Amino acid sequence: MPPQEQPARGPSGRVTWEDAGQTVIRVDLSPANGIPAEPEERFDALMEAGNLAGTVPHRVDFLIDVRQSGGGAIRGNWLEFLRRINERLPDNAGLFVVAGSRAPRLFENVLRMLGRFQSMRITAVFVPTLEEARAVLDACQTERRVAQSSPSEH
Repeated sequence: MPPQEQPARGPSGRVTWEDAGQTVIRVDLSPANGIPAEPEERFDALMEAGNLAGTVPHRVDFLIDVRQSGGGAIRGNWLEFLRRINERLPDNAGLFVVAGSRAPRLFENVLRMLGRFQSMRITAVFVPTLEEARAVLDACQTERRVAQSSPSEH
C-alpha cells in the first residue's frame, strides 16, 4: 500500500504519523487522551506505535510527548517497563525523543547503564519541549540523509 493510503493514526488516536514521509511517529501520553501514568496503558500506547512503525520498511523514529502527563513518571516497576518495550521493538525502530521529561539526565543514565547489562535497543533523548524534540529529530534525519547521499570511502 503506498504511504499516502496508510492510516494517519493508530487505532486509539494517541499514536499518529508526525510527517508525510512516515519517518516519525508521535505518541501522546497526556491524560487528556485518556492515558494515565499506569505502566500497562503506556506500554499499550508504545506497542501501538511499534506496530504502526512495522507497517513501513524504513527506519522510524518516535516523538513521545509526556508534557501533560506528569513528566513521564511511571508508577510501578519502570525498569521492567523499559525491558518489555525493548524486547518488543520492531527492527526498524530508531531514536526515541521524549518531550517534557522532568528528569532527563536520570533516564538517559539509566538507559545507558541498562545497556551495559543487557542488549538495550532503546536509544533515547529527553528534552523539555516539543519544539526541542522536533529539532532533535530534524537534525538526526538531516544527518542520515547526508550520510546516505555521500559516496562511500571504502
